[in-house]
Amino acid sequence: TDRVHFLGFMRNPYPVIRQSYGLVSCSTTEGFGNVLVEALVCGVPVISSDIDSGPREILSPSSPDHTFRTQDPEYAEYGVLMPAQSNGDVPEVKDKWVAVLADVLTNTDKLTPYRDIGPDSYDVYSLSQLKSKWDIIINDCSK
Repeated sequence: TDRVHFLGFMRNPYPVIRQSYGLVSCSTTEGFGNVLVEALVCGVPVISSDIDSGPREILSPSSPDHTFRTQDPEYAEYGVLMPAQSNGDVPEVKDKWVAVLADVLTNTDKLTPYRDIGPDSYDVYSLSQLKSKWDIIINDCSK
């Protein structure tokens, strides 16, 4: 009760996010992971299921294969990628999640490097970067 607070709707949640120890996303399906990027922008370390549509691209952008899905905890470039729980909730997957969460809660320095580099990961989503990519697509389509 002293660690989890349900605050309801907030117009600007970023000051609260910034104070968080970390963000845990254990989704089994997801669209683009806005919440992952928002946490990174605030310097909040992310631990996420390695599922389709975003977590690997966001947390491990230099990964040579964005279709790869980890079966073991992976301390990636901008956060920790975890095996996704399937519909069967495989016990060994749960055990891996419990072990990593227990580790980062007892070893408070474990996520510190992610606090320092997380905001750097945002540059790829900046307006100037996105605009230049859209310009390329539009120019290619108009040929």
